[in-house]
Amino acid sequence: MAQHAMPVESFLRRCLARAGLSLDSLAPGAIQAADAVRKQLESLWRTAADEEAGNLEIATALLRDSGASADQVRTVASALLDYFELFTSIPGIRSLLDELRNAGVLQGVVSNWPPSLKGFLDFHDLTRYFKVVVGSGEFGAEKPDPAIFRHALEQLGVPATECVFVGDNPEKDIKPARELGMQAIHFDPRGSWPGADARDAQQLRSLLLRTLKLP
Repeated sequence: MAQHAMPVESFLRRCLARAGLSLDSLAPGAIQAADAVRKQLESLWRTAADEEAGNLEIATALLRDSGASADQVRTVASALLDYFELFTSIPGIRSLLDELRNAGVLQGVVSNWPPSLKGFLDFHDLTRYFKVVVGSGEFGAEKPDPAIFRHALEQLGVPATECVFVGDNPEKDIKPARELGMQAIHFDPRGSWPGADARDAQQLRSLLLRTLKLP
């Protein structure tokens, strides 16, 4: 549904600039160290406060040995939270969501994402398409755990056999969805996996209309 709108390095440069810093300010290996902290903490965030505290730890790791002040660290941490513009919608997805909604198809999101997922969707004007939004952060379980899929199905109020799940990861999305009885479409716009069912919005649209038996 979303793709990067800018390189991650450009986003980091913007975050550092808010504190009067640059990429040259960072110690060798700082970006890798900060990313390791993010990967360690991200799945543990359950609330906005958790996410805020976690980003302060990430900023601390990023700026360690850089000479940055405590205020600069806090400024960068705040900027890291303002990540929504790092992403943009995959071309054609918004019109497909409109078409499905107009056809009366119930839509939902199941995502491995921090607690800011709903804010992210609001920022990109996507929340209006979805009856249910389940993020791993607030829910407390990540895909491929079947519990997060079952929770979304319960919230939608429909059986798995009447659902089509669209995901970009064969192991975290497609396999568990099919094991629960859903039909699943492997959508891989980044070209990360061989043998995907669809690689752009038009291919995805054709498969969905056929699977859902829509005109």
